[in-house]
Amino acid sequence: MGSFPQAPSTPFAEPPLAAPWRSGRGIATALTVTALVVIVTFWRHAGSSPEPATPASFIVANDHVDVVADAPTWSYLTLATATLGDSLAPEPVPGRVAFDEARSQPVVAPLPGRVETVAVRLGQRVEQGERLIAVRSSALVDVYKDLRQSQAEEAAREKNVARLRSLFALKAEPEKELISAEEELKQVQLAREAAQLKLRSLAVAETDGNLYWLTASRAGVVVERTVLVGQEIGPDRTDPLMVVADLVEVIVTADVPEEQVGVLQVGQGAQIVSPAAPDHPVEGRVEYIGEVVDPTRRMVDVRIRVPDDDHALRPNAFVEVEFASGSAQRIVVPADAVVNNAQQSFVFVQKPDHAATLGRRPVTLGRQRAGKAEIVTGLRAGETYVSKGAILLLNAIDLARE
Repeated sequence: MGSFPQAPSTPFAEPPLAAPWRSGRGIATALTVTALVVIVTFWRHAGSSPEPATPASFIVANDHVDVVADAPTWSYLTLATATLGDSLAPEPVPGRVAFDEARSQPVVAPLPGRVETVAVRLGQRVEQGERLIAVRSSALVDVYKDLRQSQAEEAAREKNVARLRSLFALKAEPEKELISAEEELKQVQLAREAAQLKLRSLAVAETDGNLYWLTASRAGVVVERTVLVGQEIGPDRTDPLMVVADLVEVIVTADVPEEQVGVLQVGQGAQIVSPAAPDHPVEGRVEYIGEVVDPTRRMVDVRIRVPDDDHALRPNAFVEVEFASGSAQRIVVPADAVVNNAQQSFVFVQKPDHAATLGRRPVTLGRQRAGKAEIVTGLRAGETYVSKGAILLLNAIDLARE
């Protein structure tokens, strides 16, 4: 077998070793750079002064907050002086307009019969004596019959008395006959007067034998009407056929919550605001305050008499009633001055001898409305309180206690 040619053998070359002087210089250089970095860093920190800590704007101690002078917190706070003034008016309550019963006339049928004509509408203005309802009644015939019979009998008795007087003057008749005839005439006259009074009390206008008209006894407006043509009516009917009322004065009945009625008084003023004319309130006076609380609605009825010459308030209309504030004096503060915590109300009051100290003080509130609140107890007139920004002080106290 042939042999492969042998390649010439060459010994492997070993890597050269680093020179000792080169390795030592690299380490020294690295150490030098590190030292310089440390020195420079130390020099920078040593050469600069530490930044001062930001001072606190306020200090909380129990229920007091001491606000540092010229602190930014003052820009969020507004101080005011408590003063006595008119108490706040109560919140408006709903009411309903009604006619004054003392200025109204119920129309009723004095005689039984059937309605033939109703000449007026609900809400129509009528004049005194104007015809309202025509009623066909056989009872009217009997009334006129009694009157005419008594009138005829009176005429006959008068003639008899005149004849007896002539005879008595001639001494042709005894005096007792004349006296007896005169007594009979008086009885007949009384019967005739009674028949006339009965007819007059009916307040009706006769047209023919059995038809009469119910008329308006006063000028006014028809505020109720329950009668219909063809109905059988009579004096035993419980409801009036219609009601005519003078509306120059009306009655507003207000529903007042039982907790608010204690401050109201008879004679107190009230403003009535109608949705039809919200910019033109009408003034009235309280004339009656109910003695009983409605068991379902928990309301008390309060009646207000209101002059209404221009007829701005219509019966059965719903209105809002705002009672006058009354003569009681109260300290009134902005609603922002009052803060609440755990169902207790507070205001922050400035300490008299240390203007920077604002103390939290519990108060009792009265009425609250329109961004204002009454202070009943807890704040005295002349004291300085926080009128705006009190919530910031309350939060500071709460955070300090956590």
